[in-house]
Amino acid sequence: MKKLIWLSGLVISMFLLNSCDQNRVYEHYEKIPDYKWDLDHKLRFEVEITDTLNMHHIFINVRNTGAY
Repeated sequence: MKKLIWLSGLVISMFLLNSCDQNRVYEHYEKIPDYKWDLDHKLRFEVEITDTLNMHHIFINVRNTGAY
């Protein structure tokens, strides 16, 4: 039983350590006022990429709730 607990702890620790992203260049969350995203309210994010030789992964995360 102790071996199973130790192994589970090891696997969880590996996932936690692996989830840290050292290559992150930019991250920003923008709140929508009054939970109403109008057509006139355009979101714009400007990012300065200094390393143009390597590929970069772009992720766009949209969070929503029933309030939108």
